[in-house]
Amino acid sequence: MMVPLVLQVVGVLLITTGLALFPVGFVLLGKSDAKSTGVVTLVSGLSTLILSFIITIVLSAPLVGGLVFVFGIVQTVTGYHLYRGLDLKGVGWYSVAAAYITAFYAALWFIQHSLWFAGFATTWAILFALFIPTTLKPTPLITKITAIYVIIDMIATTLTPGVILAMGIYAFA
Repeated sequence: MMVPLVLQVVGVLLITTGLALFPVGFVLLGKSDAKSTGVVTLVSGLSTLILSFIITIVLSAPLVGGLVFVFGIVQTVTGYHLYRGLDLKGVGWYSVAAAYITAFYAALWFIQHSLWFAGFATTWAILFALFIPTTLKPTPLITKITAIYVIIDMIATTLTPGVILAMGIYAFA
């Protein structure tokens, strides 16, 4: 089945999101430096923000564009904070709202019987929920759990489906 243009653009954005957040997992594990990861995350976030407006205005898909915007903000803010060496507590408080928003999207897609996207949104809600204690009151255990979850989740719900959608293959019916 051919993928509608809006979903092909979403595929590119899933790749961008994966490229932005995947290295954050390695920063949390202490395997990458925050400054260089911050640059990658910031650039990915800015491109995600731009494409969220294109999806909303040009492709007339505000529901999708809104969720993309949520990720663009978190990528941009996280990238800036990592690059500048700032405290990530602001990202933690943003994650409270983002967890709620992505859980709402999961429920909406579940009601609409779009189970793949409901599943993706559920994992993203969990991701944001994990970022709350990781940034607001970190412990070595929760930071490691979050890091591993970020790496696995980015491969499973952004990079892999992003490539599939960007290629024009609709495997999520």
